[in-house]
Amino acid sequence: MKKNNIAICLMSKGVSGAEKRIFRIASLLNNATKKTFFIVNSELYIAAQKDQELSSRLKIINDESRLIIISDSKIVKSKLMSFILLNIKAALIIRKYKIGVMHLVLNGLYTSFGSKILGSKVIFEVTSPDVAKSLIEGKLKYFKCNIDRIVAVSPTVNNILITKWSENNEYDMVRKITCSPIPFFISSENNWDVEKENLIVFASRFIERKNPVLFAEAIKLFLDERPDWKIAILGKGPLKDQIESILRDYIDNRVVEIKYTEKLYWFLSRSKIFVSLIYPDNYPSQSVLEAMAMKNAIVATNVGSTSKLVTTANGILIDKFDKKEVYEKLIKLSSNQDLIKQMGEESVKKIENDFSPMDYISNLTEIYDEFT
Repeated sequence: MKKNNIAICLMSKGVSGAEKRIFRIASLLNNATKKTFFIVNSELYIAAQKDQELSSRLKIINDESRLIIISDSKIVKSKLMSFILLNIKAALIIRKYKIGVMHLVLNGLYTSFGSKILGSKVIFEVTSPDVAKSLIEGKLKYFKCNIDRIVAVSPTVNNILITKWSENNEYDMVRKITCSPIPFFISSENNWDVEKENLIVFASRFIERKNPVLFAEAIKLFLDERPDWKIAILGKGPLKDQIESILRDYIDNRVVEIKYTEKLYWFLSRSKIFVSLIYPDNYPSQSVLEAMAMKNAIVATNVGSTSKLVTTANGILIDKFDKKEVYEKLIKLSSNQDLIKQMGEESVKKIENDFSPMDYISNLTEIYDEFT
């Protein structure tokens, strides 16, 4: 049986930037000769339905008969049995839909044994430094033997993989790596033309390498001098209590809002400044790209390939992970409303000129063509 079709398999417990990006890619991938299915687990499907954009993209995929949902086996208590059942489900899907290439993302890699048993080629997309480290020395390393091609989402991720595997003399893995030439991003189709406010947005998971605590400490200094500005810290994670403790007075006075939201665009359409303090790289953060599309000036740490997104034309780069430096950059920028507006306009231009979604799709389909 010839298997010409392709499937993107994304498995996760919830929606963040990486998941949003894959939903957007999947909604654009449909070819009459090589059908591209989109496989998601039921928990992720339910979470995505709460997001207006993602639910509409799922509808597009479903209307094209490309959506496949794998039910999460919550009744089965044994992790081993759940894993076996997952791979049996994957194998049955591959056989039924004649899938020759499985493009696996995040926990989708757990289906790779079922993929290999049925003879499908496995492409694994490494979406962050955290995933790269797990593939090298964490729980994902046990699946690397099933991978035929690795797609690194950024030069930073690419370098992490190459460096570590070269040190370990795993040159067979190094040879499987390719790096995406540009980030993928597609602008919202909704009309977000609303009046801008003196609002700064920080949006990420509340984990150490995203530096939400550093931002909170800097903002505490900032608000003492700029009481006419408001702050939205959007996300969730283990550092939330610490952030709230630092900014308790401002939260009580409704100057700072800390919450998880599926409506990020609603905040970004009103905000003037977006801050990203990710280590070791802000590139290719979907939140930064979304903020740029919504005419925000960007303040970001100068690490990795961040300068591909943020230049002196559309934002400010910070050279140190230091609360005083973040505070000083924000004070300087917030004092010049004309500059903020100009930077916001330049952000949109950069999105339109440098990051064509169809160029990214073309590159991805070339990778698929290697195996079909």
